[in-house]
Amino acid sequence: MKNFTLIIVYLFSLVSFAQNDFEFTTGIPEKSVRREVTEYWLTDYLFDDKKTIISIKTTRREITIQRHDAESLEEISRNLYTDLPEGAIIQKIAHFKNKLAILYSITTQSNITVFYLREIDKNEGKLLAPYKCFEGSGRIRYFQFFDSADKSKILIQYGKIPVSSNNDINYDVLGFYVLTSDLNIFSGTEVQMPLTESQLRNISYTVSNSGLVYFLSKNIQAKKIELRTITDKTLTNIPYTI
Repeated sequence: MKNFTLIIVYLFSLVSFAQNDFEFTTGIPEKSVRREVTEYWLTDYLFDDKKTIISIKTTRREITIQRHDAESLEEISRNLYTDLPEGAIIQKIAHFKNKLAILYSITTQSNITVFYLREIDKNEGKLLAPYKCFEGSGRIRYFQFFDSADKSKILIQYGKIPVSSNNDINYDVLGFYVLTSDLNIFSGTEVQMPLTESQLRNISYTVSNSGLVYFLSKNIQAKKIELRTITDKTLTNIPYTI
């Protein structure tokens, strides 16, 4: 009897739902954009501006910036850029407190990795002129990005390709550069690790609201977890601060 009652209740809910009328309208169709990566921002939420959705769609050679009205979803503007330099690799679409920017790198023939930034005009949906942030000596094998809690800083952390493939004799050389919400370099340096790769395993990195860089590592030789900081731009070895 209980199961029968449940069935009746279920059928009644279906009938009630079917009797409700729904009205909807479709937006204006638009041509799709070929992309490999897409990221979206609502300007009213991020920038205290009018309600506009900004979408940034990238391929290896193209960047498309679209703006849509957040309520009608109609396209306001669309700008296509194909002027990335030969060999450029887009590393991150960065969101700061009140700015958007595209970060990309280029490795020169002399094995110098140059990091560039292009700000996005959020009101016009246009890319501004690029400018060089910093250079990393030697070839870089990876980039990582970490935001401070208040979004006022971004840590760009990278690792250089090691001289030797033997972890028993190779010392990691890591780069740490901090950008401010005004898109300026706050600090930056490259640091050689105090122990070899087989003795030290880096776990995680972060940047504080004040711009101080921390990273956590495991000292395999001593069998302990260690917290390190970069306190001087000119350091070549990082002191232990456990």
